[in-house]
Amino acid sequence: MTAATKTRHLAAVPDEPAPAAPSDVEVARFYVEQQATLTEQHQAAHLALEAPDVEQDLLDAVNRTARALEQPGANRHALLADLARRMYWHGHVDGAADRKAGERHLKIADSVLAEVVVLEQRDRQALRATEHTIKRGTVKP
Repeated sequence: MTAATKTRHLAAVPDEPAPAAPSDVEVARFYVEQQATLTEQHQAAHLALEAPDVEQDLLDAVNRTARALEQPGANRHALLADLARRMYWHGHVDGAADRKAGERHLKIADSVLAEVVVLEQRDRQALRATEHTIKRGTVKP
């Protein structure tokens, strides 16, 4: 009877140490940034659903004006003035929407920045406490 021999497979041990786990601050920053992005996308989706279709509304207004101008006795100045008012109104609404979107982006950026500042202040306080403990000699580095 022959004894079966088993071959051994040795795994190579890497020369580099395992990467350090991310700190609490890095993890918190990631989630804060992710939440801000999701909130921004959510708000943008809602605004897109609520916003009037400006382009289509203006095309409809132009078509109505063109048909009305073809009618005999149409008041050309009144129809064109009405079309101009509608175009001005849509331009004003678009400008206001752009300003509101810009304000929302600033608020989101400010809230994210505030969260990061709070986290950094907390980490600095923890670092100072650790340094004081080490200086007092109660904990060996």
